[in-house]
Amino acid sequence: MKRFANVLLIVDERTDYLAALERGVTLARNNQAKLTVCAIVSAVPGEMQMGILAVSPQEVLDIAVAEKRDWLEDRINSVEADGVSLDSKILTGKPFIEIIRQVLRNDHDLIIKCADISRGLGEIVFSSTDMHLMRKCPCPVWIIKPSSQSNYERILAAVDPDSPDLALVRVVDLLVGRPVDAVGRKRNRVRVAAAFILQLQ
Repeated sequence: MKRFANVLLIVDERTDYLAALERGVTLARNNQAKLTVCAIVSAVPGEMQMGILAVSPQEVLDIAVAEKRDWLEDRINSVEADGVSLDSKILTGKPFIEIIRQVLRNDHDLIIKCADISRGLGEIVFSSTDMHLMRKCPCPVWIIKPSSQSNYERILAAVDPDSPDLALVRVVDLLVGRPVDAVGRKRNRVRVAAAFILQLQ
């Protein structure tokens, strides 16, 4: 099986980023892959807009990026990453667009991201960013449930049957064929889902 070689990990202080960071480092180490840890500044924080008249919008954005970079470096330094080729990057703009651009620019073959979820009508609902990535990203996307246990028992892999390279099959192969690398336990249940459009005449 072809291993992942260039993993992109998205972290956000509003999610369970530490669990995602630890899993990303473990997966990169086991696959001897490069890991890029990325955080996003999508807009100028509200508390910084008060000084917008004193400095230019670009200067305010630069301050926000610098603060996010310091936060990201602190998080990276908090995990044991020996033996992992690790880089960090700050993106600015609309999250899902900038993530996809990063994938295309740097040929990432897997995205790991904690789910940005909310609860509506008693059910968990994915954020628009997560939905856009799952629908439009050109590489497999691994969405991690917030505050999930370290060992997974049930895994759902959604595969696009029309994909020319069936990239997500590699994720299923990874979970089934090398489960310890990805999920940390030897016994797990993997379900594969696919959707088809039936044209009735």
